Amino acid sequence: MEATCNNADGGRVINLINNRDTAVSMDLALTGTQAGETLTTYQTDETHALEIVGQSPLTGPQTTVDLAPRSVTTLVIEADDAASCQAHVEVVADWGSGWLGKATIEAGDEPVVGWDLTWNWPGTQRVQRLWNAEWTQTGNAMTASDVGWNARIAAGDSRDVFGFTATGPAAPLEFTC
Repeated sequence: MEATCNNADGGRVINLINNRDTAVSMDLALTGTQAGETLTTYQTDETHALEIVGQSPLTGPQTTVDLAPRSVTTLVIEADDAASCQAHVEVVADWGSGWLGKATIEAGDEPVVGWDLTWNWPGTQRVQRLWNAEWTQTGNAMTASDVGWNARIAAGDSRDVFGFTATGPAAPLEFTC
């Protein structure tokens, strides 16, 4: 097996060659990658057919790649162009058994026209009430979406988009949207 790395259009390309007659599973540490980047996996076989065999957002630098027998597998790592804004949850008040938080979105170079925020709480946090957004919580997974009037944020601006009360330990967060 051999591996080579090249730059291509701001992304990274990694070619993995399996010259064995059996499939191989490789654990890779993709240094320099960030959560939110997209990993697309292409594979050719002995007939030289090329196909996409996987595409998923990276959640960290570790990934596992399965190499077919006698194949070339190409990994393409690209930044998520859709992440044109940053968001954060700020703790406004904390009274021990619960807390008050607010979420702010900061637009990047492009305006935000409609937003959906998704994050995972780090612990036992549970939203009790949330205003100015449609929301769902399943376990630690949260999703909040605009309600129309608060969907647009001009390029370079920031806006407090919703507030909420929650139980569990207060938890400020930062993430892309």
